[in-house]
Amino acid sequence: MKRAFVFVLGVVLASFCAASVLAPVAVAEEEIVTTGEEQAETVAVNLEVDKSLVFGQLSERGVSYTSSFKIRNPGAEDVKIELSFENTQYSDLEGRWKIGADWLAIVGGQVRQIIPANGEKDIRVRVTVPADVESGSQYATIKVAAGETEYKVDVRMDIAGDDLKYAGELKGTSISAFSFSDDIATQATVKNTGNGGFTAKQVVRYRKGLSEAGDWITLAEEESEVPNGTEVKFDTEKAEKVGFGIFKVEQKITYVGADGGLVEATRSQVVINCPWWILAVIGSVIVVIIILVIVLKRVKANKKEAVEEE
Repeated sequence: MKRAFVFVLGVVLASFCAASVLAPVAVAEEEIVTTGEEQAETVAVNLEVDKSLVFGQLSERGVSYTSSFKIRNPGAEDVKIELSFENTQYSDLEGRWKIGADWLAIVGGQVRQIIPANGEKDIRVRVTVPADVESGSQYATIKVAAGETEYKVDVRMDIAGDDLKYAGELKGTSISAFSFSDDIATQATVKNTGNGGFTAKQVVRYRKGLSEAGDWITLAEEESEVPNGTEVKFDTEKAEKVGFGIFKVEQKITYVGADGGLVEATRSQVVINCPWWILAVIGSVIVVIIILVIVLKRVKANKKEAVEEE
């Protein structure tokens, strides 16, 4: 009887010891599972992709042409990308829609590619111009997908012909001459009045003071496609702050004129950036001076009256 009791007691103690040893192992295995692949950090994608691809003037219909754009990967890991096309519709002055995405193809057919770490790759694109297409500019968009991040490359194809017309106009430019802030504000609008797309450019530069000897500093430099029947606005809202003071500002706009030739329009302006509190101080000083003048005049008048009474 005693042997049976000791045997049962030994089994119970052994089971208890085994449970106490194995339980932490099971918990540890469970923790490893929950902290595994599901919680892996997502690597941020930050590619540098050319924003536009222009094939230029295509003189022959039914012919294929090739151009390329560049993708740079400044990161420390390779990035997988996928390329695709989508139609981009712009209305020209006659109300027609220009669609050219179905003319495009990636040279070699590799829509999935890898951009190496700290490297770059030229993506070659082929366009085949239909034999019956009208003259003018056609537009499309190339999408570059890298994980959840997407980049877009604007494509322009100019189809030559007797009725192809490159023409534009500068609708207006402006430079704010006075500001209470520490930035320089400029604006310009370029309109496409033809049926061929072109590129417009704005360069804004400044130098401190009114001396002609100072070095010019570039504040903003921007290029933009101007599709058929559209207009593009330039400004310096995102430019860096220049501080307070007196500046000489030059705004240069390059675009295609009414005769199809390249036009460079330049505007210059003296700009004063003054903080509001300086004006408040100046205003207060002027008020004090006016009060002093009035008081002095009154004192002088009183003295004159006193002399006359004597």
